[in-house]
Amino acid sequence: MNTVICINRKKGTGGARIGKLVANQLGIAFFGKNLAEMAIEYGGLDHTKYEPMLKKYEETAPNKFTYSLLDIGNSHVTKMAPAEDIIYDLEKEVIIKEAKEKNCVVIGRCGGDILADADVRVIRVFLTASDDYRVKYIFDHSGEEVTEKEARKKMEHDDKQRAQFFKNYTGKEWEDPASYDIVVNVENLGVEETVRLLCGIFHNEYEK
Repeated sequence: MNTVICINRKKGTGGARIGKLVANQLGIAFFGKNLAEMAIEYGGLDHTKYEPMLKKYEETAPNKFTYSLLDIGNSHVTKMAPAEDIIYDLEKEVIIKEAKEKNCVVIGRCGGDILADADVRVIRVFLTASDDYRVKYIFDHSGEEVTEKEARKKMEHDDKQRAQFFKNYTGKEWEDPASYDIVVNVENLGVEETVRLLCGIFHNEYEK
């Protein structure tokens, strides 16, 4: 049975970075933003029609005004649904398919809930830190020049989007500890120790 680490994270905790480090150390697959591209390919969709959405793709609850992005695709595609729902449903199928084939790390996308009834071991993780830590992280790692005010606005915006996304597709509260097996304060533990912790938990589960 495969083991999957599913990481939900507050903006600015370095979730994708931590997930990649964990995957690299364990020698397992990593799935994050690439899931959207994989979903489009899996659904046989026209990439050019979804490109505008993918450029700004974040975990976003469905918007009724995105119906215009629809195209036929193949039998995997949910018909007559908002574009975000189409992508999510395809991502869901891709996540289940990949998890059954290999050990992996999944960032966001409600991975822990998607895999709840799949025949895999799931380690559900939530990463958090103080607002000041996260603003500084965004300021230092955004890849473009941003002010502290802009970094804070980005943090608040993305946290809100992720919470709405999670609520929409699971019916649960994104920050509720009951939704996870472990909640980690990255600021207190540090990136290296967080990676070490998650790798250790993986090995414990994998050896069961």
